[in-house]
Amino acid sequence: MRTLDLQTYSDLHPAANLALGSLDFGRSRLRAALRDLPEEHLFIKPENFKNSIATLVNHIAAIEVSFSHRIMGKDVPADLAARFLLDQPQQPLPEPAGVTMEELEDRLATSFQYVYEAFKTITDADLERLIPITEKWSYSVQWMMGLLPVHQFLHIGQIQMLRNNLPS
Repeated sequence: MRTLDLQTYSDLHPAANLALGSLDFGRSRLRAALRDLPEEHLFIKPENFKNSIATLVNHIAAIEVSFSHRIMGKDVPADLAARFLLDQPQQPLPEPAGVTMEELEDRLATSFQYVYEAFKTITDADLERLIPITEKWSYSVQWMMGLLPVHQFLHIGQIQMLRNNLPS
């Protein structure tokens, strides 16, 4: 029987370690979904699809940047928000026009570093700390950490479906 061993991070709280290990595993699945994808396919939206692969990859990274800053109690700096399109309306998701595969991979690496830095700050006392998201909604740090891998995998599935519907 095969087992799945997640990457471990000895400098993280156990809950943060599990969440980051899951994100790291997701990154390997995302890289597999993007492997050998021609760059001209990044922006194709097959019939019945609202987003392109580039949009979804940018969105994964953007949410990680946003959540990591919220966890650390900071605002996303304007230049970083602009780079990840967080300064634009999020409905529908903004299209990262003209971005290359290399730029998307760099955004993913950057967002992972921000998550890692945020997760290094987590203590037992932080897990139930509430973070306001809207005027009506607040989420605990633990909930936000757990949502990041779920969010990532949801969009990886969409990317795989998109890829299966691209022209040969």
